[in-house]
Amino acid sequence: MTVLSVGTFFSGIDVPAHALIDLVGKDNVRLVFGVEKSNICRHILGNTLKPEVLLRDIKHLEKLTKLPWVDILWLSPPCLDFSANGKQKGVLGTSGGLIWDAIQYLMVTQATIVVLEQVPGALRRRHKQLWKDVLKTLKQLGYTVFKNILDAKFFKTPQGRRRFFLVCIHSSAGADAINNFTWPTGTKHSAMVDVESFLDAKLPTESCRTLPKKSLTSKSRERKLVKKAIKNILKNNGNPSQAIVDVGCSHKFATHRLGGFPTMTRTRCSGHNYWAIARGRKVNTRELCRGMGLHPKLIPWKNSRFLMQHLGRVSETVCRLDALGQYSNQF
Repeated sequence: MTVLSVGTFFSGIDVPAHALIDLVGKDNVRLVFGVEKSNICRHILGNTLKPEVLLRDIKHLEKLTKLPWVDILWLSPPCLDFSANGKQKGVLGTSGGLIWDAIQYLMVTQATIVVLEQVPGALRRRHKQLWKDVLKTLKQLGYTVFKNILDAKFFKTPQGRRRFFLVCIHSSAGADAINNFTWPTGTKHSAMVDVESFLDAKLPTESCRTLPKKSLTSKSRERKLVKKAIKNILKNNGNPSQAIVDVGCSHKFATHRLGGFPTMTRTRCSGHNYWAIARGRKVNTRELCRGMGLHPKLIPWKNSRFLMQHLGRVSETVCRLDALGQYSNQF
């Protein structure tokens, strides 16, 4: 089998490369370069996949355009300026226009396959011109572009996480590669059906009747949020023990999910701000990993200074390997 060369911008911990390795084997994947600003993510990446070139700043245009050609380029630009929870500044924000820095590389070196992932909020009308210009540029560079929105919960991940994807195939790949591309279908049913699938085994000391302790601090808010969630679930004839409650938010944005996590964010994961009613406690690091579809083997726990609070730093950079592997299978 031909060795696939891979490059990633906004690399995170490079889960796409891990997906390819799981699919075709380590000997058939060559991670040529990664570009990632987060120190902890670069530390993890340097200890695991060890790309041949690892840059810190995508703004270093001179270095960027000198990066070698690859078969597959993966882009996951920051979502803050497009997210519904952000200020929706788009290209006028601090990170909204970073996609154009990545395209500068494509103008010099056309990767055979380009995959771009972003939040669905990027498709709002106010950002229409950005994507119109991006698609026009990609087509001028010789790419055929496929668009879709997929949800992680249909790819064996206990988390509702909708994402917008572009898959761009260059004309050099041939007509067969373009005509035969199909999107992964995932499963018919959501993975958010049973919290026992990702929670640790129940200890004798744990009880679903346990609530956050009363105090004069934020824990009083946590207690009220859990009680509010239980009340709403019972009102709708649901099972409270199947709920994960966001206890890091305000009462205005109170949220919970049955059978899985609410959309996981950096802030919530860093503070372990999810309450598992079935256990009467906050979820732990192992359970957060499972909720993100992240296998602990991807993190060099023993060989790095990786701490629990750092998990939040990678929470927005990971995606279930099953889904990514199915994308990779099309290439």
